[in-house]
Amino acid sequence: MDIWTSLPDAFASAANYLSEAGWRKAEVAALEVHLPDGFDYSLAQLNRRQHALHWSKLGVLDIAGNALPELAEAAILLPQGRFGPAFMVFHNFDVIMDWNRSVNYALSVVHLSNQFMTDKPIIAGEFAEKQALSFNQMWALQGKLNELGFDSGQPDGFPGLKTQAAIRQYQAGQNIPQDGYASPSLYQRLLNP
Repeated sequence: MDIWTSLPDAFASAANYLSEAGWRKAEVAALEVHLPDGFDYSLAQLNRRQHALHWSKLGVLDIAGNALPELAEAAILLPQGRFGPAFMVFHNFDVIMDWNRSVNYALSVVHLSNQFMTDKPIIAGEFAEKQALSFNQMWALQGKLNELGFDSGQPDGFPGLKTQAAIRQYQAGQNIPQDGYASPSLYQRLLNP
């Protein structure tokens, strides 16, 4: 097998890895969802899993307005905060993250595979803040959160789960919806008041 010069070998190797990691052929990895008005954004966390039926009872639908697939252990992600698109992720998303621990990487893989199969664009998010924080800005934001008493861990320039939790704590104290998103506007609010 030559994964460096043979596409068939590379694809076979990737498929084997995903299979060994627990990929379930008949299940979706992630889908874009519509969150109801009044949704508690603090629930949208990778480590907060519920059965899809639980999310349905809260008014969450797929982006087309249809019922969610009846799968266990579903989480909702807001990669661009409350103004961006919302995604529900399932077991196969975790398998992709076993390959690469970046949520953005896993969402990109899912979106690219959806494009190959259905050519469906991401629908929501027209009001999202499009500019991401730079590594240095994220580092500074983490330091400021720590300084204010919101434990984001040792600053590392990456918006991991601990940083998101610190942002949610800050947002709760400011009566801001708790989406945990390290947005440019949050950066401005904290570092350039």
